[in-house]
Amino acid sequence: LLLNALSEETPALWGRMNAWQMLEHLILPLRIGRGELQVELTTPSEKLEKVKQLFLLSDLPLKRGVPAPFLKDDFYPYMFANFQQAKLELKLELDLFLEYWEQNPDAAHVHPVFGLLKRNEWYTFQSKHFSHHFSQFSCWSYEA
Repeated sequence: LLLNALSEETPALWGRMNAWQMLEHLILPLRIGRGELQVELTTPSEKLEKVKQLFLLSDLPLKRGVPAPFLKDDFYPYMFANFQQAKLELKLELDLFLEYWEQNPDAAHVHPVFGLLKRNEWYTFQSKHFSHHFSQFSCWSYEA
């Protein structure tokens, strides 16, 4: 498992996040993807389809250094008491995400950049997002 290769001391190859922040960062889109958190769309409607095709539905990896539009410049306070709890919570959130989509295959929820996404699009996004961040910590070979 990718999580097993990650420790609190694992250095980032790029970016400002540490390993703990990255784990917590991955949790929010899992919650958005199952409708627990609602977000506003930040992409102008006239650009939405092009952005979705270029960055989500293409084979290209997510680019490094592109800020998430709904995150502040500074990181939020930690959600969990320690790194190990953050790891456990990420596993739980991933299980909840997969269970949700198994039970609700026709649902759709708004992603802040890509708009309304259905199950397979959410799977694609989460796969790209996880790969992007685990490559940041040398846990995954993923060229950006």
